[in-house]
Amino acid sequence: MITIGKPNVILKNGYAFLENDINVDGENHKLFYQVDEKYSSFLTSELADAFLISVLPFAMMFKHDITIVDSFISESLYDRLLNEYIPCLSKYSGIFKHISINCLRSNLVFNPKFVGTGVSCGVDSFYTILKNLNNGVPSKKLTHLCFFNVGSNGYGKSAEDNAEDRFNKRCIEAEKIAKELNLEFLAVNTNLYSFYPVNYNWIHSFKTLSVVLSLQKMFKRYLCASSWSLNDFNLDYHDSAFYDLFTTTTFSNQNVQIELSATWESRLEKVAFISNFPIVQKNLNVCNNFDFNCSICDKCLRTIGELYAIGKLDFFRESFDVDYFYKNKRKCFSRIIAKQYDGTIESKFNKEIIKATKNNKKKIPPFSRIAAIPLIIKNLLIKSLKKSKFATKLYRKKLMKKEGYFYPEID
Repeated sequence: MITIGKPNVILKNGYAFLENDINVDGENHKLFYQVDEKYSSFLTSELADAFLISVLPFAMMFKHDITIVDSFISESLYDRLLNEYIPCLSKYSGIFKHISINCLRSNLVFNPKFVGTGVSCGVDSFYTILKNLNNGVPSKKLTHLCFFNVGSNGYGKSAEDNAEDRFNKRCIEAEKIAKELNLEFLAVNTNLYSFYPVNYNWIHSFKTLSVVLSLQKMFKRYLCASSWSLNDFNLDYHDSAFYDLFTTTTFSNQNVQIELSATWESRLEKVAFISNFPIVQKNLNVCNNFDFNCSICDKCLRTIGELYAIGKLDFFRESFDVDYFYKNKRKCFSRIIAKQYDGTIESKFNKEIIKATKNNKKKIPPFSRIAAIPLIIKNLLIKSLKKSKFATKLYRKKLMKKEGYFYPEID
């Protein structure tokens, strides 16, 4: 059983905290959302929506019913969760279980006025920002760029020492983007990443959108940048972004309309659009390993390959080590080619790169395909290992020991 108490706003050292006590089978936890004190009036203490959504994936994974005491849940949110979202995920996701939510409901209206979206400085983020920057409908025009600390800056035990430091560093860069675009910047720190950590990809949409629900007095509309096109929609648990369209619709309520942006465009189409903007050329940041683009990890290399394929790579010398790519083009392309065979859904992005490179008559270095053969064999072996229950258990035990991860039973 998980019990969620009444949210409270606390002012401390120039910051405002929306706090709540969460009890899991007798074990107490305090979760919080932290903003600059000037935003204190926007924190939603009258409803417990944010805290419900923040613990929902853990509750469903480990079959904990939820009870809300001394507070309320939005009527529309409760209705869609109980009648659509929870039954659907519990039936088709392979990881979530059916649970009950006991609470009082409310239709409390705050009449918020602002429109926000995230600013991670990645491809999807920049695309959403630039497509909606000068929306023809005044009521839908962007007013705020946001950066939330919910796990992308570090997760599990390894996050305890460096998550906030990395968050603060990235906030500085994100705020620069907001100022250059004449938009307000909102940073929200949380400790959600330390609450019973599970694989971050499985639950990141829940954590991010819980922050939006903590600010229902502020946002009337929030744009969630889509990582996948509608063609990729599914309820597979490996990435909560696969079913973001379902999630954003479910989590919207009488105060905030959460919308999924850029649902039909391919990644290469997004890259082609944003590549024309100097602000992107200087600030694009896609690396998962460092605060800067390392230019050698899979995600950096994939983005470099996309920019090369459309003839825009040389405009991104401030973001990537372009010279490294040109000096090691055969090696880089062998990795791009081999990645097509790793069995992940991301492999389709690499197939797009090869196709676009050919269509745009860009050169693929000689013998790249031959050099890719050992990597292809390696990727096929890894693909087969991922299907092994024994290998999967060993890997999860390693993460449980190293990061303190919790792993549920998977159907």
